[in-house]
Amino acid sequence: MGRKLVRRQECQTRAQILAIMEEGPISAYQLSKIMGLNYCTIRYHLDVLTKEGAVVPIKRSNAVIYRKAKTLPSMGATIP
Repeated sequence: MGRKLVRRQECQTRAQILAIMEEGPISAYQLSKIMGLNYCTIRYHLDVLTKEGAVVPIKRSNAVIYRKAKTLPSMGATIP
């Protein structure tokens, strides 16, 4: 598989994650079940989105949930 195709698929997966987060904060486990992807795959994408500033992790007792950042870094747009 070519690198461009892999990058496109990665971008699509991250876009899907952000779209799901429109409904509110969610855990990596919940995302993996909704999207039908391996938990480690979801964590990889969440780590990338966190480093980019698009997602914010929130620690709750023994779990971490993720929410969409108020401002997406690449667009500079504020999210209500």
